[in-house]
Amino acid sequence: MLMFLGEAACGQPVTEPATAQDTYTAPLDSNERSTSVSRNSRHYGAYHLKRLAMMACLAALPAGVAFGDAPLHERIDQAIEAAHFGPLAPPAADAEFLRRVTLDLTGIIPTSAEARAFLADQSPQKRAALIEKLLGSPPYARHLAQTFDAMLMERRPENRIKSAEWLEYLRQSFAENKPYDQLAREILSADGADPAHRAAARFYLDRDAETNLLTRDVGRLFFGRDMQCAQCHNHPLVDDYYQADYYGLYAFLNRGFIFVDAKKETQFAEKAEGEIGFKSVFTGYAVERVVPHLPKDGPIVEPTFAKGQEYVVPPAKDVRGIPKYSRRAQLAALATNGRNEAFNRNIVNRLWAQMFGRGLVHPLDLHHPDNPPSHPALLSLLADEFVAMKYDVKKFLGELALSRAYQRSSDAPSPAALPAGVAARRLPALEAEQAKCAALATASTAAADKSEADLATARATADKASAELTKYEAALAELKKANEQASADLAAAQKDLTAKQEAAPVLQEAVAKAQAALQKLPGDQVLVQAVKQIEASHAALAGEVTSAAQLLAQRTAQWQQAAARLAAQAERSPQGTLEVARQQASVLEQLVPVANRKAALDKAAADEAARQLAEAKAVVEYERLAALAATSKTPADAEARDQAWAGLADKWNKRFVWAALKPLSPEQLSWSLMQAAGTVETQRSAAEAELKKNATFTAQTPAQQAAALERATYDKMSPTAGSFVGLFAPAAGSSGQDFQPTVSQALFIENAEPMQNLVRPGPGNLEERLSKMTDVAALADEMYLSVLSRYPDATEKADVAAYLKGREADRVAALQEMTWGLLSSTEFRFNH
Repeated sequence: MLMFLGEAACGQPVTEPATAQDTYTAPLDSNERSTSVSRNSRHYGAYHLKRLAMMACLAALPAGVAFGDAPLHERIDQAIEAAHFGPLAPPAADAEFLRRVTLDLTGIIPTSAEARAFLADQSPQKRAALIEKLLGSPPYARHLAQTFDAMLMERRPENRIKSAEWLEYLRQSFAENKPYDQLAREILSADGADPAHRAAARFYLDRDAETNLLTRDVGRLFFGRDMQCAQCHNHPLVDDYYQADYYGLYAFLNRGFIFVDAKKETQFAEKAEGEIGFKSVFTGYAVERVVPHLPKDGPIVEPTFAKGQEYVVPPAKDVRGIPKYSRRAQLAALATNGRNEAFNRNIVNRLWAQMFGRGLVHPLDLHHPDNPPSHPALLSLLADEFVAMKYDVKKFLGELALSRAYQRSSDAPSPAALPAGVAARRLPALEAEQAKCAALATASTAAADKSEADLATARATADKASAELTKYEAALAELKKANEQASADLAAAQKDLTAKQEAAPVLQEAVAKAQAALQKLPGDQVLVQAVKQIEASHAALAGEVTSAAQLLAQRTAQWQQAAARLAAQAERSPQGTLEVARQQASVLEQLVPVANRKAALDKAAADEAARQLAEAKAVVEYERLAALAATSKTPADAEARDQAWAGLADKWNKRFVWAALKPLSPEQLSWSLMQAAGTVETQRSAAEAELKKNATFTAQTPAQQAAALERATYDKMSPTAGSFVGLFAPAAGSSGQDFQPTVSQALFIENAEPMQNLVRPGPGNLEERLSKMTDVAALADEMYLSVLSRYPDATEKADVAAYLKGREADRVAALQEMTWGLLSSTEFRFNH
């Protein structure tokens, strides 16, 4: 196929014609695929010509540029295809798509009847109709519950909350299509006290409320950041993971603990107090009190309460205290408010990985600049759209399933499908784009750095002004105290002088009267002594009045000086400087995240432009080596060519230009094994017969009956499924992102009794159906449709006939051996 990227401007015709060689046809492995691809081969070239005209307009767009208002699945394809230089795998054949989407949306392969019906359907809209049907089916909610259980609990054993209760909570949430932000908020804020919502508390309770474990798992599973190695110091390998961010998240959770009430029921309780600090074991850098904050966010503002007023319900014996302010509730609210980029990008990346086999960021819990998304603009688009669609998981998964990227074949195109010369012709434009993006990234990074520096300056100015204000207020308080003392002294002196001045005329009058009495009684010695004393008191009082007047003048001067000093200090208040600095810091605190976001987007765009340029150069180099090998025909040149192609294919394998091979999850494997063997249908029939005896069931709507039947079938089959899941599941507490087959698993498939039971004839199961069939071709169809969801090709039909020939005496054993062979095959073990 040809890809005329960069060859035509928007609105201009493509100048190179398409030929029969422009269409790539995938290798086939079934008759059904042959039929489907023969149909595809007639339309695939026209499909690409239409697509190329669109891509020519989009190819030069840098990362972060929106792709218009088309449906999300179309914008997904635009984002992936516009940045690709090599061949794309064609659409998957119907059987391949049927098995893939049924496994991804319901966790189980289709029945043979479902496969026959879908493959026979000639409607051009049958894939979209199938996606809608699967999303509306009861198994969808069950599968999502199991998927999120494995994601959030990582197969930890039940401890305080029953696994069945937790799974039912998740199943009901997805059956109701509960928005993901609401589901996450319930889980992050649950305490287990309300019986109706107790199951949601399993995330905390079955981790024993251990704060470091919770910090790591909340960071990984809800924000995509595994910061475990930042617990004791900044992360040694990831520059973007800081110890301060680890403890910023830790501070939301460190007040929590396990509480056991009088009924011996455990709950997640929280204290109203409890601070945390940290110190780096490498540098010694320490923080005494960490204010809670999410990674990349500023510290939150917390309310304060008077001593003894911190609780709505004070803690007591057998009484769980309920604080007025919950840090954990703030964590739940901040994470799910729609504005937390890490939260939004993490969940869409995980949902993408569920459908595509790997994340746009991979590993899923290592989001950081040195592990960028394979398609930065696409990840941003998905996160924004998921918020815009109000965290609708069902709608989001449906859009992913509708995309061409999801529906591509898993057969990688061959070197012959490489569009010749396209990369070379695009190099000048790519070099210019890379230079432009690099310049923008440099400028926006500098702007962000300046904003950070300005904020640091404003904060430092505010801190300095705050310190000066503290000193000023202390000095002012001393001056006020001195002024108040001077005022008090002045008032006391004034009072003393006034009292003496008021006493002087009274005493003078007393002297005059005493002297007049002495004139009338001159010989009275007692009176003589009294007159002398009164005259002495009068003279002393005159001196005291003079001294009091002098003291008053002194106190007046002291008070005037104290008042002047107080007035002068008041004029030097740094309050205005502090308010200005705080206002500047407040504005910059709003601008810095915007500047950092722009810098991050521009850097992502620059990185993507550099990647595209490097990939184009690698394609050009491959074409040079291929031409050289074709001319020289020497082994060394051929080896160099093949190595160059292998390098390109390895890169493209991670960019969703063909479908990935995905190992079935333990749940998918167990239920699909039982589905293929016919056990699920047998048990479903039995469950339906039992339910129909119940008048309540018969009175329900068809949707309610379908849900009840699915639940009853699940209950019947789950013990058997558990024997498979237990063996194929990764260790408890492991993310299970890597596929690691074991000897035990191989021996189980080879010899275990549950596997042998699957291929034993029983009422209504596959082996019984096969044993009754005399037409070998029809038998082969039923076997392959039941196990691999496709028709066998001519060679496979011949192999079935040859294997059964001459084995009439042990025909049942032969059928069992063939069925077991398909069930244990690589094709069955993987979703492709």
